[in-house]
Amino acid sequence: MNDEKVIVSFVGQKISKVRWGQSYNGEKNPCEFITGSCDDEKNLVCKWKVPTENDNEPNLESQLVVEGSVTDLLVMSPGKVIYSNSNGDVSIVSLSSHDNKMREDQSWKKLHRYLSTNEVACCTCLASYGQDIVTGGEDGKINFLLPERKKPIRVLENADSSNVTGLQFLSSTELVSINSTGQLKLWDIRQQKLNKPEKVLTLSGNACPLLSVDKHPNQPHIVVTGHGDGVVGIWDIRQENGPVTLVDAHEAEVWTVMFHSMYPDNLFTCSQDGSCWFWDGASMNNEIIYSNLNNNNSHSHSAWLYIDANKHKMETFSLVPFNKSPINSFDVCLSSLVCATDSEALIIVSDIPVR
Repeated sequence: MNDEKVIVSFVGQKISKVRWGQSYNGEKNPCEFITGSCDDEKNLVCKWKVPTENDNEPNLESQLVVEGSVTDLLVMSPGKVIYSNSNGDVSIVSLSSHDNKMREDQSWKKLHRYLSTNEVACCTCLASYGQDIVTGGEDGKINFLLPERKKPIRVLENADSSNVTGLQFLSSTELVSINSTGQLKLWDIRQQKLNKPEKVLTLSGNACPLLSVDKHPNQPHIVVTGHGDGVVGIWDIRQENGPVTLVDAHEAEVWTVMFHSMYPDNLFTCSQDGSCWFWDGASMNNEIIYSNLNNNNSHSHSAWLYIDANKHKMETFSLVPFNKSPINSFDVCLSSLVCATDSEALIIVSDIPVR
């Protein structure tokens, strides 16, 4: 892999989250991206234009000063962004196509508090499915929100005894949460009384934090997680125990994991160690060794469930080998990746050979 184009831009703010924009057909928009910053006196949510062939820097189109540090960021539609912050708040921001201004449309304040002290807790993560929004926090609480409602429509006060570190909808009725003690929980949100998860899968051995989560776009029972010790885990939520495979990937915390939405044989990860990896699972599919699940004859045709048997066919590539600063977040669209580092840099990598 030597044909990628790379643009590095120092933007003067520490970016905690970055997301590609959205086109009106619902797909990601590779021409613009949104960022949220952290650890500054005035943190920002910003909209950027991707550089053209004649430019070397992304163009800042709009920005909004926000309270606290941005902890998560989702693009709901071409004109709507939702973000969470370290003060326990969640807000919806509108992006005007007429004057390029950002405006805060709606905010839910102090959604997360510690029950014992009533002190504000950080809202750590967000997930959405259509108009449904879910928040998780350091207080172990999960909130369910709708944009037209001023208060949560449902609250799981004791969803977790530790920090909820990530959320992911598998479908309109199933939600996965991960936590700081190495557990992955499956929730059936159709239940009227959602007192406990449908299933709890746990890492064996030491309770290593799970820090990031994503689902396979075509086979939502396959889930990938990034861990606090640099490991990447592949889970089959139809199983009753822990992950199917654990891969020693990075040398420090794995902050983001993501399947490519169009080419799910491609996986991307980034880490505190400064690396951002492209995992080409398509190379395993030519001669993949399939194994039985649960000792029956049903086979799941996904390379990710059989990494152990096919490691010699897995190809991995470093997308930013020159970078030494922790990578906090990235997003992938078509053959382009945008990532944000601790050194206030945005890096755009184009022409990645996804397949």
